[in-house]
Parts: sequence; C-alpha cells; structure tokens
Amino acid sequence: MGCFNVTTVMRNRENLNREDFIKLYCEKMQEMGYVQTDKENAGFFRAFAFTDKWITLISDAPNMAKRLNMDCIRVEEVDSDFVTFDMYSDGKKIESFLIGVPYWEEEENEQMGYSQPTESVWGDFLENGYSWDKFVEASDDSVYEIAEMLGMNKNHIFLSEEHIEEEYKYFKDDNIFFLYFKK
Repeated sequence: MGCFNVTTVMRNRENLNREDFIKLYCEKMQEMGYVQTDKENAGFFRAFAFTDKWITLISDAPNMAKRLNMDCIRVEEVDSDFVTFDMYSDGKKIESFLIGVPYWEEEENEQMGYSQPTESVWGDFLENGYSWDKFVEASDDSVYEIAEMLGMNKNHIFLSEEHIEEEYKYFKDDNIFFLYFKK
C-alpha cells in the first residue's frame, strides 16, 4: 500500500515557450539556493513534459507552481486503486476529487477533503468541445479522458522519475526535458 506516483501539472497561462519557462524555473530555484548544472555534477534533477497549455513537473510541487505564478493540478495515483486530482491556485488547494475506489467508505470522502468537481473550479480549464456534463460523467472513472478534456497530454499524466529512468522511450519524447541542480 502506498503512493505510486505524483505529478504536478502546471497551467501555462502565460504561454511561455520552453526556453522562457526554463529561465523562469532556474531563477526560482536559484532564489531557493540551487544552481543549474550538468548531469554529472548534479545533486538531483527535475523532469518536465512540456506542451503549450500545461507543463508537467515530475514531482509533487504545488509550492513551486505558486513561485512560478501558475495554477496547478496535483495528480496522485495510489496503488493503482484510485487517482486524486487536487486543484491549486496561488499555492492553496481549492478542490479535490478522486477517480476509482479509495480505501475508505464513500461517505467519508467529504471528511477526507474530496467532493464532486464543481464547474466554478474546473469549468474554465475545459477544452473547447467538451461539456461540463461530459466532464462530470468522466470524473467517475476515466483519468485519461479527464486529462484530455483539460487539454493535458494524457501520455504524461503518470510520468514519474522512476518511469523515466526505467523506460528509454521517454528520452525520445521531444516534449520531455531535464534540468539538473546542485546546492
């Protein structure tokens, strides 16, 4: 029992290109005392999957999204049993819903901080052509459909450092890039 992976998908609302995002991210890391370096001298790395609307950070990083002035959705897969979608704005969790069957009784969802998604929170993120009713229907059991409706690359939604290190095919994905840092 335990979490299999967590990704933070940041909304690229300023339409930063990859170079501008890298510059901004490295500036924020420098403010925290880290400098960008090469792979051989790094203490750690961060992997990103970049698309026009979303930037997937292979890490649990709502606080970094706040530093970057980006809304984000934290996606957590737990034991392949259920997935949580947590919406953050300005570093604060706004709303959470889950897909799948959690370890607790359904009546406890609210106590655990999960609710049905509300249109006022998630509606602005929907891609053209998707209705709110379709989103609510998909939120019952389709993680990939939710990702697609939000304009995310569904192939990146469950990326983790472990996946990237183990599966060479991701190194061939031009949308995935790595930044290396040291203290």
